[in-house]
Amino acid sequence: MSILKSPSSTFLEILDSTNSSGVSAKNIGEIVSQDQVLARTVLRVANSRQRGLGREVQDPTRAALLLGATTIRHVALIHEFVISANEVKIRDREKLNFWEDCLRRASAANLLAHRYGAIHPDMAFAVGFALEFGRLSILSGDLQSTQSFGQVRALTGQERIDAEVDQFGASHIHVFPEMTQNWELPEVLTDALAMHHEEPETIRNEARQPLTTFIARWADTSAEVFTAKQTGDAFERAVTQLNEEAGMTKAEVEQFIDQISLQTIAYSNVLALPLEPQPTLKRLLSDAKARKDPERMSKPQLISYVETLILRQEELEDELQELRSHVLSMTQFDPLTGLPSRDHFMMSLRQEVARARRYDRPLSLVILDVDEFTEFNATHGQNAGDIALRKASSCLERVMRDSDFLARSGGDEFVFVLPETDSGGGRIFAERARACMEALKVDVQGRRLRLSACVCGISLESLTKEGDHEVLYAAALRAVKKLRERGPNRVSWVNTKN
Repeated sequence: MSILKSPSSTFLEILDSTNSSGVSAKNIGEIVSQDQVLARTVLRVANSRQRGLGREVQDPTRAALLLGATTIRHVALIHEFVISANEVKIRDREKLNFWEDCLRRASAANLLAHRYGAIHPDMAFAVGFALEFGRLSILSGDLQSTQSFGQVRALTGQERIDAEVDQFGASHIHVFPEMTQNWELPEVLTDALAMHHEEPETIRNEARQPLTTFIARWADTSAEVFTAKQTGDAFERAVTQLNEEAGMTKAEVEQFIDQISLQTIAYSNVLALPLEPQPTLKRLLSDAKARKDPERMSKPQLISYVETLILRQEELEDELQELRSHVLSMTQFDPLTGLPSRDHFMMSLRQEVARARRYDRPLSLVILDVDEFTEFNATHGQNAGDIALRKASSCLERVMRDSDFLARSGGDEFVFVLPETDSGGGRIFAERARACMEALKVDVQGRRLRLSACVCGISLESLTKEGDHEVLYAAALRAVKKLRERGPNRVSWVNTKN
């Protein structure tokens, strides 16, 4: 299942319109104007220094006329990528790294297209921009995957691809088609992304547009210089590849890397993506050399190196804090429903019982046991069971007050702690919870399935003064077990003191 939302209707309308020979710039401008955020992006592109249009453009229709249908189509695609990626929940630092790597590759591809022709520079920018998009699937996973990716990102070429497959089950290249399967992307783009790691001879013979695929390959290799653990080796690899395949000299490659730095920041402003200043090649190589021998650093290098170490320490501390929070969340919350876990529930029940005893206030506990849930799973499958439990938890959350506490205490068991609720109010609540489950409908593979539950409650007033939270819970468990024996879809209340 894709982590990217479906593309907007405006984007799809632009694709259809720009593929039509009879469409006018006015028509395209009107479509762009329907989406104010896209219109602002188009105007920033039209007014960017790279376009050199001269007078400032303030009307989207005018911008569409000046830029042309092909550019508008690619700007709309890149804009849609940005909007969709920004909605994927990943850590701020990882999102910053992600945008840096996307824009470095996009800038490199755009510069290469201007140098070699035969491919529209905006198309090349879109190809380069999409090269890293598959990694969102990895970064949106668990915290451990996010932390591991930091090390994988420092690898280059096929070594990185192999490491992604080993650690995450698939590389960022392989997951991209699944993420964008309903995007109607140009075949030349998807073909370039799928083939840019192939051998040059394979690209020449099998790629849909070999030059586009080579540009993706060269952009990817050049951008790796900025993130590689062994900066010098990555630069030499880029020099060798661009010399043998693109005919660039080492001096030209050096100049090219610095151009990528400048273009990355320029395009980050156009796309409203706040990035930090990009290092020059000289700075990259100097910092890499200094890291190997800090004692020989100049004063400015040493200051920069210390600042980097401090920043990395802060990042590690943030990661450690997130990891602690993640571990705590795993123990206190049920991963399927998001409700508090049994341990969390027992701690809350103990606190509420102590408070009710201290201030002589009413308190009730209600247990809900889903009827014949084992059989439900066996008949319809565990996935259907998971869907049913999630829908049940959502339903039950709607029947409780803000002051009540709901947890999933077992496989098919939910519990409510009801402060300030005596047996009369508890009975009414228990019946409401039962009715909620009875009305619940679960759609599975075209079939509408129903659930029910046995609900049993007990009030603190039913216990002796010595009865604690564990005694209260145990009494409710015994009662719901007896209730199940009488049949499904029932409510009972414990009245006798123990």
